[in-house]
Amino acid sequence: MGIAHDNINVTGQIRLNPAHAVDPKPWLDINALGFYIFGASNAAYLDAQGFSPLKGDVPNSLSQNLNINQVNGQIEAMVVGPSLNVSLGKFSVGISSAFRNYAVGRKIPKEFARGLLYGLRIPEYYGDTLSGDNYRAKFLSFLEVGVNGGMIIHQKGNNVLSLGVNLKYNLGIGGLSFLADNFTYSMQDSINANVLNFTGKYGGSNIGFHPGTGASMDIGFIYQKKVAPSRYYKPHSPESNCKYTDYKYKIGFSILDLGFINFKGSYYREAQNASGAWPNYADTRGNNVGDIIEEIDKIFNQGITESRSKYKATLPLSFVFQYDYNFGRGLLVNGTVIYGAGLKNSFGAERASMIAITPRFEGKIFGVSTPISFNSMGRGGLGLGVRFWYLSIGTDNLAAYLINMDVYRLDVYAHIKIPIFVNPNCKKRGLGEIDWRFSDCSAPGARSSRKKLKR
Repeated sequence: MGIAHDNINVTGQIRLNPAHAVDPKPWLDINALGFYIFGASNAAYLDAQGFSPLKGDVPNSLSQNLNINQVNGQIEAMVVGPSLNVSLGKFSVGISSAFRNYAVGRKIPKEFARGLLYGLRIPEYYGDTLSGDNYRAKFLSFLEVGVNGGMIIHQKGNNVLSLGVNLKYNLGIGGLSFLADNFTYSMQDSINANVLNFTGKYGGSNIGFHPGTGASMDIGFIYQKKVAPSRYYKPHSPESNCKYTDYKYKIGFSILDLGFINFKGSYYREAQNASGAWPNYADTRGNNVGDIIEEIDKIFNQGITESRSKYKATLPLSFVFQYDYNFGRGLLVNGTVIYGAGLKNSFGAERASMIAITPRFEGKIFGVSTPISFNSMGRGGLGLGVRFWYLSIGTDNLAAYLINMDVYRLDVYAHIKIPIFVNPNCKKRGLGEIDWRFSDCSAPGARSSRKKLKR
């Protein structure tokens, strides 16, 4: 959230709402390279005793709060490759690329989560019957390349309405999913266990280049209330004296990652009331996803009702609402709600839901923001994002780096980008570089600046 709303960071804004591509402050925005890593959980954490990131100290494993009965977690990592967006008056076009990874856990029983964190052999549960319903664990890795376009679809008075669309081609790299309607099992001792019932789905695809392909799209709308009449306003155009007309506020809505990836040469299983012996359960290992699936197949063999070598993985579908208010002099505040539409019965990825309020200062060379956010894992954070010239860095949870505490939420991001503010056609005419602001009465589209001056 620290840089997602920055009007100088257009390629970043587009990932949250593609309509940001239209009427941008920079005529051309180029993202050379960027990354972010995010992790959060309601129960798994980095213990304060061994975590000191500024000193380079990180625990070898996560700890678990055993007072939480159902564990939720989310890990995301993304490398943003070369991307750009260029304004063509009332239209815009661009390209994007990224390598995205998601690991998701929802409503996982604490006993099962403990096994995932520390190993399946847990002596205090020997002889107990352990059961959980309606939980899921998913992993998805994929590459995406896309084109984006947008246009102003309505102008009247001070009102501007824009539409933007991202069309993306996706290359699946790998995945693994375990969806349990019911999973009941018992550990007899350190070697033997029994699965008493499993009803659900499981499957995946080995990690590799191009085992899956698919397509997706983002679509978004933005309404702006400009500070001057905008009927004749044409962004970055000599027809509008190449001036940028600021907004008093803007409201946006977008739908992200509407699409899927088809994995072939993979594994898909459905099971109904499956049961069986699970010998050497704690030593279950696999060199790849296929090995893991084959081990599970041996246990559930009698209850498998469907088996296929292909499946469809959904992308992290989400709905985003934004409100951005401009106080002038570079001071703004943003409110954003992201709803991750978790498709519970589908393989693939899910996005964590989040609400954030982000006060910020925007300048051409320097920008700073302090997002206050709260996510669906029940974890809040106060962040700090800084942009200076071509570099942006930050985190949405600053306390994790400054205070010695158990960390349930951690993230960091950095981007190198090059904004070019003036259209070359404007430079040739000696226009551009001058923004229309609240104190100016000669904005593009203002029919009578003299009347405004008299008022």
